Amino acid sequence: MKLLILLPRVPYPLEKGDKLRAFYQLKELSKYHEIYLIALNRGVLHPEAKAKVMPFCKRIDFLDLPIIRQAFGVVRAFLLGLPLQCGFFYSSKIKRKIREIIDEVKPDHIYCQMIRVAEYVKLLPIPKTIDYQDGYEPENAYFECIHEMKLIIDLINKGGIAAMNYSISDTAEYGEYVSGSRILPYDETKKNMKAVLKDIQDGVFAGKWIAENKNGRTFLNAKRAQMARHPMEVVGAELRKNMLWGEDTNLDTASN
Repeated sequence: MKLLILLPRVPYPLEKGDKLRAFYQLKELSKYHEIYLIALNRGVLHPEAKAKVMPFCKRIDFLDLPIIRQAFGVVRAFLLGLPLQCGFFYSSKIKRKIREIIDEVKPDHIYCQMIRVAEYVKLLPIPKTIDYQDGYEPENAYFECIHEMKLIIDLINKGGIAAMNYSISDTAEYGEYVSGSRILPYDETKKNMKAVLKDIQDGVFAGKWIAENKNGRTFLNAKRAQMARHPMEVVGAELRKNMLWGEDTNLDTASN
């Protein structure tokens, strides 16, 4: 099937969630379909962007979206009662170019990443799919939950919780206050920590650990095997190959 994919941003470099999602969707979909990629570009295009996504695509078109067009687009969306994000990514010039590409390619299906680019193709009599991104791809989840953890810890280590809160967005800081206690209820967590400490002080933990070693560490080894199969471990190992330290597997220097 000829699948035309329309993205609001060029899916490289992989420093943002929507780019990660798009990049790995391209990679997976290319196994089953002929991919024609159209991506809007704002600012300076990364020199390796096209080379990184070309292996997945039959054709690539990066269309520049000038800042002045974004301003006009937002005004247009406001006057027409459309979502402002649709206006922010809209340009009549780009719309004509997209229509030209579609007439040339004649895709069987159009995939739009989020509603912000659906405005370009909503009236075309071609089957469409809009990805609202309600869920996380495993690769996105790894970056959000694990990869960014070092950044947060480094900020706390350098300047404390206040410095970390200063560095993150106000939205994230607000979420910390209203959602943190729902995930880790203070009273319940404190009670559990006291119970763990009591086991250590009374020798209960030591007794279990001694018994575990006498039993061939069956529980410990089973948990290690279970962890190795966790999606974050499997996906993480693949992603880390593409990072600057991908060739460095020495765990003794991992914290350097």
